[in-house]
Parts: sequence; C-alpha cells; structure tokens
Amino acid sequence: MGYSNIGSGSGGGGGVVFYNQEFPPATLGQTVFTLSGTPTINSQLVMVNGLPAYPGISNDYTISSNMITFNYGLELNDEVMVGYSQNI
Repeated sequence: MGYSNIGSGSGGGGGVVFYNQEFPPATLGQTVFTLSGTPTINSQLVMVNGLPAYPGISNDYTISSNMITFNYGLELNDEVMVGYSQNI
C-alpha cells in the first residue's frame, strides 16, 4: 500500500493534525480496505480511478474507524486514493 504524509499543522483543539494519503492496491472483487490511521470524522476524500467516491450506505462506501467498505466489488488494479486528516 502506498502511503504519504502530506504535512501537519496545529489543530484548533491544541493537537497536531496530519493529512495522509494512501493508495491501497485493489484486487478483483475487493470491498474492504484497512487504512494505516483513523481519519478524523468527515475528513476523508476517496477517489477510484480519479473519480470521487461518495460516503453513505446508499452511495459508494462506508467508513468505520480505519476501515473503508465499498458497497461494490472493485476491479483488479482499480486505482484507489484515500486522503484524510488525522489528529495525533
């Protein structure tokens, strides 16, 4: 899984906020991805093959803690990008 830390800054709550990008490789029919960190609520940006994926049970994916579950199976070598903020 590709991973990069884009930068950090101080959060409004006094903590440090990191912005992470991950590029997990997709396998045929895969629906679940485990992120290396836990996104701050509603901070994630998920893209599949350069197009935005939308959160929600009736949309493209759901997220719980550090797990993203797509509501459909991905294709082999689909390009997934997940960007998110994380409070440290």
